[in-house]
Amino acid sequence: MSVRITSGTTNRTYLKNLNGSQYAMNQAMERVESGRDFQKVSENVQQGTRAISVRSRLYRNEQMTDNVNTSMEQLNMAETCLKQMNDICSNVQSEMFKCLNTPTLEAGKEAFLSFLDGAKDEIQRLANTKYNNKYVMGGVGVESNPFKPDENGYMNYSWGTGAGEGIKMNEMLSSAQIIDKININGSVSSGKSVATVRAEVENYYDADGNSLKYTGDSYIDVGLDMNVASNGKVAQKTAFRVTVDGVNVLGYGKTEVSYDEIKGIQAQAGATGSGSGNSEIVSNNIYDMMTDMQDAIRNSDIDKLSAIMHNFQKKTEGIISAESEIGVRTKFLETNLDRLEAENTSLKKMQKDIEGVDDATEITNFLGYQNAWNLVLQFGKNIVPKSLMDYVN
Repeated sequence: MSVRITSGTTNRTYLKNLNGSQYAMNQAMERVESGRDFQKVSENVQQGTRAISVRSRLYRNEQMTDNVNTSMEQLNMAETCLKQMNDICSNVQSEMFKCLNTPTLEAGKEAFLSFLDGAKDEIQRLANTKYNNKYVMGGVGVESNPFKPDENGYMNYSWGTGAGEGIKMNEMLSSAQIIDKININGSVSSGKSVATVRAEVENYYDADGNSLKYTGDSYIDVGLDMNVASNGKVAQKTAFRVTVDGVNVLGYGKTEVSYDEIKGIQAQAGATGSGSGNSEIVSNNIYDMMTDMQDAIRNSDIDKLSAIMHNFQKKTEGIISAESEIGVRTKFLETNLDRLEAENTSLKKMQKDIEGVDDATEITNFLGYQNAWNLVLQFGKNIVPKSLMDYVN
């Protein structure tokens, strides 16, 4: 019995083979262009699931790398500011040692006063330095310049633009000082307990024990599995502190300088004071000390100037310590960046092994599918009517 194959059957079979060849060629081309073995999870569920996990880890690593680089740039900016502050303070010390000599003081009052005006302006500018629209030494969430002198030339720490949003820095207290007041007096005006103050250990306070806004530290995730402690704050060992404590750098509160210390600084400078009084109360703030230096110069008060100079030297040493501490933190970031980059390299290799293709093999496969496609087209000339063949071509 003979079997008749119609032209319609022939055409359908041919078009099916033609489409199959074209699909295989297109798939091979897509693998060559994308460098991936599959485009959808449904094409390879097992490998696709692994690929999603690796991609998530890669994305997180890239975010952590960006965080580390941003933190390093911010700390480098802060370190530059501290170096400049230290240079300014060193120059102030040098000039004030000259000033402690009475004849020199009387002869150069206006020059010394003008010099201190310039130094104060530079200190304020550096203290209000911004990076990436944030104040490098201004605490957390500060809306305007955090360090603003008042009309009397004394520095205020400000956190906003409204009335009352600030405090004189020589009136600020640390948590340890507030705890001492509570232990001595039983309480402070705010009614805070020692336990409450300890929970706010990152903050500074006014004389009544009210914690000051935005004086805490800011932390960023650098790949240490950042989490929150039981007190609702970031667990410090799981994150990186990016803020620089400008309040501590500039200084806050006041200190009593004894008569022996005053005489010690005068001996270094070859100066002679009046010898009256047992001590002097001086500010711990760099800017305020320079304002008080100007008052002492105007009044030719060698003892007051000596007391300020003694405290100013100690505060300058604190700036050097803060600069060194930033160096340690930067070194940690560099080490962490090396770790993240090594992990990134491993993850990219893993991703290549899961998703990737061998370029040489896929190009060879593509050329083979392309040749098959061309052969199917040529073969069609012999079995497909000319009108249909023209359409296919």
